[in-house]
Amino acid sequence: RLLHMIGAAVLYGFCSLSMNFLNKAILSSYSFNFPFFIMSSQMLVTVIVLDIIRVFTDSSITKYDFSEGKKFLPASVCFLLHTILSLTALHGMNIPMYGAITRCTPLVNLLLAVVYLRKPNPSPPLLCSVLVITAGVLIASAGDLQFDAWAYFMGSLACFAQAGYFTLVQKDAEVNKMRTLQMLHLNAWNTLPIFILLSILVGEFLPASSQLSQSSMEFLFLYTLLVLSGGVLMFSVFLC
Repeated sequence: RLLHMIGAAVLYGFCSLSMNFLNKAILSSYSFNFPFFIMSSQMLVTVIVLDIIRVFTDSSITKYDFSEGKKFLPASVCFLLHTILSLTALHGMNIPMYGAITRCTPLVNLLLAVVYLRKPNPSPPLLCSVLVITAGVLIASAGDLQFDAWAYFMGSLACFAQAGYFTLVQKDAEVNKMRTLQMLHLNAWNTLPIFILLSILVGEFLPASSQLSQSSMEFLFLYTLLVLSGGVLMFSVFLC
């Protein structure tokens, strides 16, 4: 069990760091600022891969059912909000500071675990450690020479959304006994139509498709890596 937890944490940390660089490169360096289109691609690939696994292997994944999807919808909404807010924040914030802001998530997680999940109060050493990390983030943000108030606001909201997402996933795993791949499958199906609809409504779909079709091989490689990494990152979150 301990090795499982350590492995999941290492996988999440690696994927999260990699995603920050890939998102920054795609959104800023290549000016492909279409977050809803990017997430639509990630969810579509996730759905296809998991449904292939469901059909051709003896996995725990069951066919998508609206009643099951409805049960998991609160976690999917938090995931959707976290994704949108994170991509918005990354567009106006450098990667080290965004990484620092996300260190505030454990504090919110502790509060939600006690208030919502009815967990015991955290031990004093754990609470002190989390508070020290959070204080370090506040000090670092105060010294940011490229401070963007809107980006920091979006990043802060992303922390709350991520903490809610982690908490609800934990509840579904412990109380509703949902398996990792099944939760990943439900989340992808729940959010895919929403991301596609948002991509169309904000006018991303056509220009993103056009830019993608005219892109260089280097960009297509990075975009493919980003889409695949998004699925692995989601898996590592549910695994934790």
